[in-house]
Amino acid sequence: MKQIIPFILIAGIVAAAVFFLRDDYEETFQPDHRSEASDSYWTAILYANEDEEDYEVGIRLEHNEETITPDEIEAVEVYVDSSNFSIYYEESDMDNFEGTIDYSEVCTRCSGLPQLDARVFVSWQTAEENRSSQYQLSLMLNE
Repeated sequence: MKQIIPFILIAGIVAAAVFFLRDDYEETFQPDHRSEASDSYWTAILYANEDEEDYEVGIRLEHNEETITPDEIEAVEVYVDSSNFSIYYEESDMDNFEGTIDYSEVCTRCSGLPQLDARVFVSWQTAEENRSSQYQLSLMLNE
């Protein structure tokens, strides 16, 4: 037992050091291909990252700090519609929402396409009302 105690202490010290010294650095958002549109509430970014044979296609929504605060939003629903893919994202637990939504999926039907055209619908709920926005985005894949 005396021989195991030093190993337990060392493991505890290493675990504490890893926990307290971890880097919370958030990587900058730089997808391979992107297209964006904005209104007074959101900036919608349709993006694609090349993933071997397929593309990982996603939507990123960033709130406009002048018109919406993250604390006001109680639920968000996002629908991306295209002839080649569709994405649906819903979040009703907004306790830790910091103002950015980022969701992606692998698109198996997108390889070989020169561009993706998509319509994005965003609906959100606050304590007083329900609101929605829509965006038309075109993403060039052969750039």
